[in-house]
Amino acid sequence: MAGVLFNFNTWEFTKGVFEVAFLFIKIFFLPLWWLWLSLFSVLVLIILIERWLYKRRQIQNRALRQKGNLGDLERLANLRDRGVITEEEFKRKKKEILG
Repeated sequence: MAGVLFNFNTWEFTKGVFEVAFLFIKIFFLPLWWLWLSLFSVLVLIILIERWLYKRRQIQNRALRQKGNLGDLERLANLRDRGVITEEEFKRKKKEILG
């Protein structure tokens, strides 16, 4: 192939590209592999902790809402038993609380 400066269809060109890429990786990334790995590990750890905290907050909020509803129903039942509110008022408020 006389007169062709670069022949991109040859194995030699492809092999040369890979050699340059591996040389680049060897020079710049391999000496710092432990740094890249540790940064990635820390990032994964942070994501896992955030997910765990988010789920924990959801469970706590759900528990507080249920506890609040239970407390409201207990107070209403107490008021109904003491005769402060009527049975119809109790049923209406119970329906509001339970949705």
